[in-house]
Amino acid sequence: MTTETIPQTEIIYGQKKIEDKLLFLLPVMALVIDIFTPILMQYGLLPSIARYLSDLAVAAMLGLVVLYVLAYDYFPKTVLIIVAITLLWIPIAVINGESPLASVWGWWSIFKYPFAGLFIYLYPGWPKGIARSLPKYLVILMGLQVIIQTGQYLSGLPIGDAIGGTLSSDGGVAKLLMITILTLDLALGSWLAKGEWKLLIWVFGLGIISSTLAENKLFAVSIVIMTLATMAIYLLRGERLRRMWSLFFTSMVVFIGFISLYNLYAAEIGGAARIETYYLNPQALDNYLNLRVRGSSGDYNLGRNFALMYGWDTIKHDPVTMLFGLGMGSRSESSSLGVVGQGLSSSYYGLSTGSSLTVFLQEFGIVGLSLGMILVLWLTFRLYRDAARHPQSELNTLRYGLLLFSLFWPVWLWYASVWVMRAPMLLYWMLLGYIFNREIAAYFDKQQPEKTEPASARYSKITTVEPESEPFA
Repeated sequence: MTTETIPQTEIIYGQKKIEDKLLFLLPVMALVIDIFTPILMQYGLLPSIARYLSDLAVAAMLGLVVLYVLAYDYFPKTVLIIVAITLLWIPIAVINGESPLASVWGWWSIFKYPFAGLFIYLYPGWPKGIARSLPKYLVILMGLQVIIQTGQYLSGLPIGDAIGGTLSSDGGVAKLLMITILTLDLALGSWLAKGEWKLLIWVFGLGIISSTLAENKLFAVSIVIMTLATMAIYLLRGERLRRMWSLFFTSMVVFIGFISLYNLYAAEIGGAARIETYYLNPQALDNYLNLRVRGSSGDYNLGRNFALMYGWDTIKHDPVTMLFGLGMGSRSESSSLGVVGQGLSSSYYGLSTGSSLTVFLQEFGIVGLSLGMILVLWLTFRLYRDAARHPQSELNTLRYGLLLFSLFWPVWLWYASVWVMRAPMLLYWMLLGYIFNREIAAYFDKQQPEKTEPASARYSKITTVEPESEPFA
């Protein structure tokens, strides 16, 4: 077994290209299924079991990762980390009385999308045009969602959870928001990498309409924090301040425009509370974050902060559980398999899993959350370093976009069960695998300046550097 780098020629030429094997259809199929089947199932055009075709495609990708590892006797460090986490936290779950099936389901829920990213990372031959065209395709997808959302609204559906475009079922508006935010990040990445405004203006406009119809209040916060983070990266690169302030004022206009449109349609017409109520009224904000509403099924809708505090209360009774949690799968559940983790089955509040942050806290404890934070810090550092080393690379739009999304993982994990959201997480992890793929990185970065240069000098000289040894391993 080895974790050393396989020579680049062996990776690229030692096997058939991925197009020759048609394996590139697996991620495409999984993504298309996750984006378009929810609305088809909602209107009875597909059976609910159709959603699991995506899981089959991801399972096939996982199997191909295992085959690659065994065939080349090559273990990326990421695989070793996953094995270490599995060997530590599944025994903890068993010791705490968790059923093996619940632990296996918990493992699958946590690692299935990272394995999709590993599949993209390991295999060569992916289309080079993805780096240039994917952000535009995502903007087109946003436009399609807005068209469908508008049709849903005009058909009489109330503003809110029912208007999620093609994702209009099973938490669809939250998934739509995550895709919107990821697309916004890529548009900001294009602005950072190339100085382009067109994509950003389109995303701002479409995001305002989409998030108003879906009643996604977090979009307003996202505009602010993403703009500030983009400005910070811009300052780190030593760029001109005038262009940065143009971005700031444009973002503030969009922020005010979203609030105005939200209050007009979602509040005055749709009957929701005005958006400033959630952010400026302490009592309303407390009620929203600490909500405990019993539903018709007997389960509770828990506010995000209350769910997190409740998860903490379940593990703080002894030092070992506080550090390592209840084990993998203890707060996971699958209605199709009839699997319920004992952390949920013993809960007073029924099968309310809460946000991904609550799940991670209860299953992995303080140690697990600390490891996650280290991953976030490493990932943001690595993405920034790669972009700074190769300032003319076509990959930098994706690098900066993924950096912005990764930087705010704590916010997304607190907001909803983001980690297991089908379409946005599949897209996020596959993009990570793509930009860290050694063939892709070598292709786009092979003729780049070694150091970051001001925007005005970016295209003044070209030097050649060797590809990174093991970007994602």
